[in-house]
Amino acid sequence: LQHYFIQSNLRHASNLMISSGRVLLTRLLRRQITLQTRQITLQTKSYLRQPVHYCQLRTMSERGAQLSKSAAKKLAAKQAKEAKKAETQARLQAEADARDADDYSKDRYGKEATCNSKQKSGRKWTEVEELSKEDVGNEVLVRGRVHLSRVTGKQCFIKLRHRYFSVQVVFVVDDKVSKQMVKFIGACPKESIVDIEGKVVIPDTPVESCSQKNLELQGLTFRVISEAAPQLPLQIDDATRPMEEDGPVVNQDTRLN
Repeated sequence: LQHYFIQSNLRHASNLMISSGRVLLTRLLRRQITLQTRQITLQTKSYLRQPVHYCQLRTMSERGAQLSKSAAKKLAAKQAKEAKKAETQARLQAEADARDADDYSKDRYGKEATCNSKQKSGRKWTEVEELSKEDVGNEVLVRGRVHLSRVTGKQCFIKLRHRYFSVQVVFVVDDKVSKQMVKFIGACPKESIVDIEGKVVIPDTPVESCSQKNLELQGLTFRVISEAAPQLPLQIDDATRPMEEDGPVVNQDTRLN
């Protein structure tokens, strides 16, 4: 009986040791797996933080692999399109340079740089309302806003407005006014402030649309002092048009705002 109890205790102790070993081994394995997982996670984050250079993003063709027929056709078409685009740009630039070389009026028009009253030009301006028949044949310098502009063939008609007064200015292509100058004047946005030098003449027929009906200017120079936005929220003609007339009408709330 004593021998039996000894054998039983030994088996029980052996089972306890085996069970404890298994638990310890399991804990060690879990600990090792956790450490390895953390190490892999840190390496991955460090790799993702590294910048990717363009040289690492090479295409298959740059690595020496052959392109398919469809890919080769697309690549050839793209290269031909880019070459044609570059050729067109070069041709347009050459034409623009040629036009500038032939533009004998390039010193008579353009956009003036802002002077910020740093210097005095010494020029004398004439008010639109002060123009009279005594000025006929003389050259004057006037400043105003482009109320209307219209290009017809080799001529450009401008209605120049200053306060409540207006005068018609006519630019005609001749030995002083080039086609490029007429095109530039016709493209000037409405309500832009401009300086115009011109010769005072008597029109063939009275200009009914201007306050100066019996006088007009033959334009010689055109300088943009302050260019207006190409698309204004409303036009002066629309704001001053009576409600009963046909055409775009600006509502009263818009006028007040």
